[in-house]
Amino acid sequence: MDLMEAISNRRSIRKFKQEPVKEEDLREIVAAAIQAPNASNKQMWKYVAVTNREIIEQVHEAVSLKVDAIVNACETLGAGKGKKTAGHKFFWTFFRQAPAIIAVFACPYYGAMEEVEDILGMKLSFPLPVSAAQQSIGAAVQNISLTAHAKGYGTTWMYGPVMAHREIAAILGVPEPWVLSALLPIGIPDENPKARPRKPLDEVYCLLK
Repeated sequence: MDLMEAISNRRSIRKFKQEPVKEEDLREIVAAAIQAPNASNKQMWKYVAVTNREIIEQVHEAVSLKVDAIVNACETLGAGKGKKTAGHKFFWTFFRQAPAIIAVFACPYYGAMEEVEDILGMKLSFPLPVSAAQQSIGAAVQNISLTAHAKGYGTTWMYGPVMAHREIAAILGVPEPWVLSALLPIGIPDENPKARPRKPLDEVYCLLK
């Protein structure tokens, strides 16, 4: 599959057929992830792929319980806040349907910017709460998404399950300082979503010559 074709045709998939994902395909998908650009080539990532149904159910239960606790807390605020939050539950837990998941973990990154902050004895102010580790994980997740798509699988980048990061790390046997950064369901798509609208290129791009 041509790279630009893969980029253009990739879709976020939330419904999956129950056909198993081949172990060799999971390895190749993660092999693509570790080729992603990353800060100082520290490769501050760890990947745990799961096809065991019982473990996926345990991860789902951990997230579901966390969502329910948040909904209950929101309900105490009144004004329908709990109901609104409950409406997001599917989008935080649909990975349960997938025959496989990939949990992406990151570890703390200490680079040049952090060194400067230590020298100054202060945190530098950035307009967005981003970090080199987050950007590195983002590049890796993109590689996972494109490689899965090229192999005929569907996936999507899930951040919601991170609310149960401690519970999920314990279930998957991943110790500190590793921290869950993303979770991706993997499987044969059981839906064919239409392309979502994108802003015109000229609205978001300019060339200074």
